[in-house]
Amino acid sequence: FLQGAVIYSFFSGADMKIAVAFHGSFTAFPPVVVDEISPYLLILSGGDDGLHGNQTIMEDAFNSGNADWEITRYSGVDHGYTDWYVPAYDLAADARSWESMSTAFHEMLAVPKM
Repeated sequence: FLQGAVIYSFFSGADMKIAVAFHGSFTAFPPVVVDEISPYLLILSGGDDGLHGNQTIMEDAFNSGNADWEITRYSGVDHGYTDWYVPAYDLAADARSWESMSTAFHEMLAVPKM
């Protein structure tokens, strides 16, 4: 669930259905070496997160691998918004991003009912 899973999908990722990044650091991308990025990519970042990187470059990288992707940014929220122990913690963005991931899991994976 780190940006590493997203970057991994540029090289292989065929064994993954979804890659989720919470406040990932996407300041540079390697070249895509697969014909198609197979996992669904869900990027969840703070709107004020300087480590989010250039969104146009990110989208171009995903599109060059024919990826199915979604990027959500939370207004006024900085890097680390899910970490309770840092000043950037944001309860609303934390809850909304977790719900977004949970929804994607339910749509993309066979999740047993509790």
